[in-house]
Amino acid sequence: QFIPSAADEAAGNELIRTIRDIEGEVLIPYHPWYAKLAGKSLQVHLMGLRDMSTGKVWPIRGLTEALNSKRYGAVIMDNRPIGAELRGLQSNYRMDDNLPASSSPHVYTGAGAVWNRKVATLIPKSIWVPIRPEILPPGTRVLWDFEGGSFAGWEPMGNRKQRKNSSWGRAPQSRPLPDQGPVRRYGGRYYITSFHGGDVATGSLRSPRFTLDGSTISFRLSGGTSDKLRAELRIDGEAIRTATGSGSERMEEVLWNVAAYAGKSAEIVLIDEETGSWGHLNADEFWMSE
Repeated sequence: QFIPSAADEAAGNELIRTIRDIEGEVLIPYHPWYAKLAGKSLQVHLMGLRDMSTGKVWPIRGLTEALNSKRYGAVIMDNRPIGAELRGLQSNYRMDDNLPASSSPHVYTGAGAVWNRKVATLIPKSIWVPIRPEILPPGTRVLWDFEGGSFAGWEPMGNRKQRKNSSWGRAPQSRPLPDQGPVRRYGGRYYITSFHGGDVATGSLRSPRFTLDGSTISFRLSGGTSDKLRAELRIDGEAIRTATGSGSERMEEVLWNVAAYAGKSAEIVLIDEETGSWGHLNADEFWMSE
């Protein structure tokens, strides 16, 4: 039971290739040998970190400073809660995505790999990246990225009660809401979500008006697939483009070709009228490109 399977061996090799392709150093605190095998510098192991720093007796020199300065190109975490030993991780890094099964090997040695003489199902699970502004492609400008921690002029729609209790809440989020799965593949620190109040809550959010002075609008969207959940691009109140989620909290890029409407005044409306399962949307990084 302690011998890795062929699938685990293949996943381990794929994980090494994934780490090798990441720019800069990589911290993988439960299994630092994977970074070494990928040609990166060897970093501290969490077992040693816990043994040395329990009660703040002997803090590991430089680790918190490295996290605070975003020295690592990525941090790869296991499928377990983040402990207090990694101070600075959650304030300077965000969970960007889950590793696919093809690069998540079961691990048979190390911290917590064996409990009560049984092999635990521990796997490298998620990849965290530094919280930084997104790099814009040439000819692209930001319409809204919510990095100021506010809606930046977006307003809830409906009557006074609907606006006050809108499922979009009162500000963007930097972490999932209670009972919400990890929201992934957003940009920077903040994104917006209609999960305030859970799936049963509803509401619509409208952007400020803007001029279509590019050929493409792009943004990131995730959430439910119901036709009661949608993003709309409106001109004179008419929806000329729509999009919805993909049944996941993982954001996907949406592209709207708007070249035919150059010079027109438009607005984006995010609509949540769904009260059932997956009754919410998440959105971020609205850009206009030439």
